[in-house]
Amino acid sequence: MPRMPVELWSAAAALAGGFGGTFVARAVARRLGIMNAPNPLVPQHVRPVAYLGGVGVALGVGAGFAAAAALGRPFRSAMSCLRSSTWCWDWSTISAS
Repeated sequence: MPRMPVELWSAAAALAGGFGGTFVARAVARRLGIMNAPNPLVPQHVRPVAYLGGVGVALGVGAGFAAAAALGRPFRSAMSCLRSSTWCWDWSTISAS
């Protein structure tokens, strides 16, 4: 049976971390009162909305990087791609073995 590539494990960890992190961030925002109340002049939403959604996304990104580090993938190439703002996908690193 072929093994799953490191990139797929990292993506799965990022997805799970972002999903779980968003729910945790929303619960923390509700408990601490970090909410956006509805504005009657500009009706964008009818219920209060938590402000900490970006924290959940950051937790997902961190989970993806942590999974990559745990599985032995170095960060240097990923960070250079983020800095250069160009397409840096290396298809030769993905293998089914």
